[in-house]
Amino acid sequence: MDEPQKHNVMKLEVINSLDQLRENIRLFNRDADDHLSRTLNLIRSTKYWVFDEDNNEFAPSKFVGFQKMSFDRYEIAHKFQTSGASFDGSTTRFAIARLLGDYQQDADLMDKLNQWLTKRFDTGTFDGVKQSKWKFTRLISTRNYWAIACNPNRYTGWEASQILDEIAWEINQSKIQLGDRLIVWQTMADGKERGVIIVGEVIAGTQLIESPTEERQFWLDKVIGKTERIRFHVIRLPGLPIWLNERNAWLSELAVARARGGTVFTLQPHQWHQIVNQASQGEPLPPYKNHRGGQGYAVNTEAKKATEEYAQKKAIAYFEDKNYQVTDVSKNHPYDIHCQKDKEELHVEVKGTTGAGKSVILTRNEVAHARENKQRMALVIVNCIDLNLDDGKLKASGGVVHVYNPWDVDDGDLSALQYQYEPPIN
Repeated sequence: MDEPQKHNVMKLEVINSLDQLRENIRLFNRDADDHLSRTLNLIRSTKYWVFDEDNNEFAPSKFVGFQKMSFDRYEIAHKFQTSGASFDGSTTRFAIARLLGDYQQDADLMDKLNQWLTKRFDTGTFDGVKQSKWKFTRLISTRNYWAIACNPNRYTGWEASQILDEIAWEINQSKIQLGDRLIVWQTMADGKERGVIIVGEVIAGTQLIESPTEERQFWLDKVIGKTERIRFHVIRLPGLPIWLNERNAWLSELAVARARGGTVFTLQPHQWHQIVNQASQGEPLPPYKNHRGGQGYAVNTEAKKATEEYAQKKAIAYFEDKNYQVTDVSKNHPYDIHCQKDKEELHVEVKGTTGAGKSVILTRNEVAHARENKQRMALVIVNCIDLNLDDGKLKASGGVVHVYNPWDVDDGDLSALQYQYEPPIN
């Protein structure tokens, strides 16, 4: 007869901090699908639930009330003898209630839990579960949620969000902190629609900085120098933008939608989650950024490449239509295309943007070459380029071609950042 296997007795300790509880809820939701049988058994038998407002997630009280709980540890506790705290629901329920307060019946959370279960699991799995017995306690949000107003006559926010991974936003609101969540609300201007155009996560609180170089193409009026700005990571979701209309009438409840002035407004956690849930269209959310400080700026490399290549093609087509012999020299010259027609020679600098193109970025070498070759220089700016996904790949289209021929780089507003050039008005 085989001897029974010996197991070290696992010691159970109840949680004593909100951080421990929050981490347990995160682990339960992360690993639930990998331990589906245990998850479903827990859900069917659970009467007491904890709701995490920050992440819009639920977890069974019995699972998350012990320190460092995981599905593996739960299985050991379920099958074998343990020491320390008693392995039962009453123990964890009282431990959590000491931190969050008593459990209550809550019609709103009951509805949310139903939606959560339906979204994650087969709805038929929970037939016969007595939902009327469910009781809830809330892990109150530790972060703040904000709505920021964007005037499209000043800044083309939607276009910026399609190109930039991070945005530095001029703001006079010191309460916005690292880790907060926000939406950018496009206000009504010149007949433009209003609604949610960007969802983001704050990665740096207010700092006295200039508008980053890559962002200036999206400003339609004069760019202010150093001023208080926050930085946030753009969370790209397929259902954006969400315009305020009859179908989305609920957006009118947002403080930013009702306002007749101001730029920064508070947003309730449930409003944030409602926006994100609709904008995600059932797709998994991209992971939030690890909170990090310091300066730096990220541009969507794929979008930048698609924009530049498209502008190059448009410029080549323009000069070929003018009967020039055109050569792409962008890989080994300080300009982009070489054009020859009889004795006329042109060195053409090409810039593409999804924005208005009032200013473009020039490198030190590009400026030096343009100054040394003023008699043969031309500039092409292709602005208002559209970027769309086609079979999973970013595809550029549209755009307006502006040609400056001849082009004198010093006949305009040149700023030494890298270099920013604003061509003269034709």
